[in-house]
Amino acid sequence: MGTSYTFGCQDCGYMIELLEGVGMMFLDRERMLQSLTKKEQKKIQLLLEEEGATLQGFSYQIFSCSACQSLESNLTYRLGLSNGEFYEPEFHCSHCGGPLVENDQIPELEACPECGSTKVITGMGDWD
Repeated sequence: MGTSYTFGCQDCGYMIELLEGVGMMFLDRERMLQSLTKKEQKKIQLLLEEEGATLQGFSYQIFSCSACQSLESNLTYRLGLSNGEFYEPEFHCSHCGGPLVENDQIPELEACPECGSTKVITGMGDWD
């Protein structure tokens, strides 16, 4: 089961939902592959054609941008390659294009990233 974090601003209407973890849909590899971009699907399929390559799992992770401090969640995965190395996707910030790094802390939003208001509503829940 996964966790969902929601943040909303009462002043400007900014809203973001961040997903973390796995759900029941992760049991179906084909369904998960369809959640990726066509480009990423092709890349995974090519890598999996190598003898000994294995898909080791999918999960949603929360990432933060070191350049603009924004948060976002992305569907990530890990492939074990036949040469013993691993392939994991790299992500870039959808706001500024900067590199995203995995953020393993429960996110806190004390002020709205859009307008700076401190009238921020937060929520947390589980998802399948």
